[in-house]
Amino acid sequence: MRKCDLPEFLKGVVSEAKYERWLHRKAMAHVRRDRKWGNGSAGNDNYKLAIHEAVRDSKGLDTYTREAIGLVSDKHIRQRRLQQRSKRLQETVRLAAYG
Repeated sequence: MRKCDLPEFLKGVVSEAKYERWLHRKAMAHVRRDRKWGNGSAGNDNYKLAIHEAVRDSKGLDTYTREAIGLVSDKHIRQRRLQQRSKRLQETVRLAAYG
């Protein structure tokens, strides 16, 4: 499959290599799922193209809310906040225990 061009709204935000890697991982996840469900003909190239077209057509906006698509998932944001909160709590406990 030919390399997919980086969508306009992602230029200057992520590199083409990073986008290609992301696209490949997303397509492979769908292929694995479909093969698990018994579709042995599921192909990575078809999924890559479909996902790329959907990303390009979105113009960086969520389909349902029309809000800008974040480059970091909500899960990662929550994990980062929990880690930061945990570090602050550990520091508070340490200060309380040792003076």
